[in-house]
Amino acid sequence: MADAGDDLVWPRERSEQVADFRHFRVRQDWNRSPDDGELRDFYVLDLPDWVQVIALTPQGDFVMVQQFRPGTRSVTTEFVAGLVEPDESPEQAAVRELEEETGHCGGEPVVIGEVTPNAALQSNRLSIVLVTGCRPTGQRDEDPGEYIRPVRRTPDEIDRMIADGVFRDAYGIVAWDFFRRWSGK
Repeated sequence: MADAGDDLVWPRERSEQVADFRHFRVRQDWNRSPDDGELRDFYVLDLPDWVQVIALTPQGDFVMVQQFRPGTRSVTTEFVAGLVEPDESPEQAAVRELEEETGHCGGEPVVIGEVTPNAALQSNRLSIVLVTGCRPTGQRDEDPGEYIRPVRRTPDEIDRMIADGVFRDAYGIVAWDFFRRWSGK
């Protein structure tokens, strides 16, 4: 059975990178409209895949981080997150990021969800990875330009932070929703 949307695909005629900004590249694609056959250009942000880490302690708290975010010019409380390196799986990236940002290590990582952050403009995917049994037994190793404070929050505190508009990170809220669905709570 053919995919119901195959007739909506815009075939790409050509593509070229137009900018490179360290953590992402901008690509210009020329695609042919399936409707009128016209060639139109689109700009795409090529970003690496990344992970959001739902890190659960044996006591039932969640390991999160507080940090300054230049985009909103504010200090945020977020789940651990980071880029997936080219030679890593999402699970490996989650374990690495969790230890680097918080010093916590835990059990076997499990991908509980994947989304495309913005299919209109971005080429990457976001994996939500659950790590249980997290304890501060590792070594923190922040990247240059990071200044992070690990914190713990209960499920009720996270729900309240979302309801009060304190926890506003869209990817974090998506990750929390995946965790709630996965855990049945």
